[in-house]
Amino acid sequence: PLTPPQLAAVNADGTSYLYGPAGTGKTTALQQRLLRLLRAGEPAYTILVLVAEPEHRDAYFDAVRASGLGPYAELNVSAYTRLAQSMVSLFWPLVARDAGFARPYQPPTFLSYDLAQVLMWRVVTPLLGQGAFANLRLRPQQIVSQLLDTLNRAALNALTLEEAIARQSRTWAGDPERRFHLDDAATAARAFRRRCLGNSLLDLSLMVEVFDTQLVRHPEFHRYFRERYRHLLVDNLEEQTPAGQNFVVGLMVETQTTAVAGDAGGGYKRFLAADPHGAEALRARFDRVYD
Repeated sequence: PLTPPQLAAVNADGTSYLYGPAGTGKTTALQQRLLRLLRAGEPAYTILVLVAEPEHRDAYFDAVRASGLGPYAELNVSAYTRLAQSMVSLFWPLVARDAGFARPYQPPTFLSYDLAQVLMWRVVTPLLGQGAFANLRLRPQQIVSQLLDTLNRAALNALTLEEAIARQSRTWAGDPERRFHLDDAATAARAFRRRCLGNSLLDLSLMVEVFDTQLVRHPEFHRYFRERYRHLLVDNLEEQTPAGQNFVVGLMVETQTTAVAGDAGGGYKRFLAADPHGAEALRARFDRVYD
């Protein structure tokens, strides 16, 4: 049986935040809330469940299947990056020009990490020949991987490329004579981004940046979201990145109900840009908090 706070969270209207230590039944409450909506006749098409990791999706589909309510193929349970890719693809004509793509009429191509590495390698190779990254004790493949990882973390932390470069410059704590490595990294990152913008190519960092800085803020996207989704459920908010939390804050005002769950003391994926402090700070934005 559910506890009184779980029951209250399952049936709450407006916006609600389930907060507490891991293992106290917050995900169970969200799953029961989903089932309550479906039993009440809410079309699965109007419900969006946002999870922290793709593998967390199965638990929600398993709960629906176990309930006997039916398959509900139109139920959207998604991780943030998967949602970002599908929405950028859907609304490409709306954002491509303002995002700086040279040929906004050319459909986007989303790069896997491996393909992004190939493209970054083509950018870095001539720079190495010109003396870039001299005396840096890293293999070229490591330089490529670190450049991509830095770009991805910056975007997931809700920073544009130029904001990330400026922040790294301000906070540089290495040897002054090695600062040129930072300048080389900025040169490579900008060249990589120019190639992407020139050819409608989106690696993870550019996809997230377009979604976070263009689409989530666009009035037409808000109208679409308001007419498509009536209920938003977000699990493990503390494991969402700042960009993911921006999405929740920006769009939860468009739904009839929003319920999120956050672990106290969570945020184990901080090295992947998870933002537990940001998640806790959002508690004040909700109508009800269940501890």
